[in-house]
Amino acid sequence: LIHGDSKSLNAFLSSSLPSLLIDFASAGPGHGMSDVSMTLVHALKPGYEEEDLIDYYIEVLEGEGVEYRKGESRRGNVT
Repeated sequence: LIHGDSKSLNAFLSSSLPSLLIDFASAGPGHGMSDVSMTLVHALKPGYEEEDLIDYYIEVLEGEGVEYRKGESRRGNVT
């Protein structure tokens, strides 16, 4: 299950309260990297190489023992 519209406008973060996500109109089945990618796209300055940041994110996940198949969710290859 993914949020479908993951971006800072839909997140409330506080050091004293639990984090909260809102706006689940686009929620549904999907690959978790979809939400990660959406967040990155909304957070990056135009012209920034988001592929490098996604590769770094995947490396950190793999370093924590999360299995990820390279290319699984790249450029519309989600099944």
